[in-house]
Amino acid sequence: MTIADVRYSFEHTMLPKWFFEEGMTLIGYLITEENFAYELLKKAFEDNGMEMPYPKELICFEKFKTEDKILGGKIILPTPNEMPSCYEIFMLFNLAFDNIRFFTVERGQEQEDIVIGEWTKDGEHIDHGAVDVRNSGEMDRVVELYRGGAV
Repeated sequence: MTIADVRYSFEHTMLPKWFFEEGMTLIGYLITEENFAYELLKKAFEDNGMEMPYPKELICFEKFKTEDKILGGKIILPTPNEMPSCYEIFMLFNLAFDNIRFFTVERGQEQEDIVIGEWTKDGEHIDHGAVDVRNSGEMDRVVELYRGGAV
């Protein structure tokens, strides 16, 4: 297994599965446990017989709330060296937690290319295309997609 393989599994399989199965629990841990995102990724590496290649400072979690009461969390990850590793992961939900969505902000072909992806409850990956962060940031695009309706 390579670093890219472990990251892919963590970002595109493990986290979306946990979010859709036990989202409130995951969000609760990310909010209350300092360095929880780091510890999860570290465990993914250890489970694959590898040492964690990143320092804690490169992985963090931020919660947010929009004016129209969309709640969310963002995991910021180390700059990826390969596609489709993620720069960030967004987990969005409403107060009732009955509309939850999991978005990935992925590296494209080139390091400066940013692609928005989404994982559904059924394990389907949706490619929402490239985003130009100079005009509209990735968070704005993800929130816009969330407002567009359930998948």
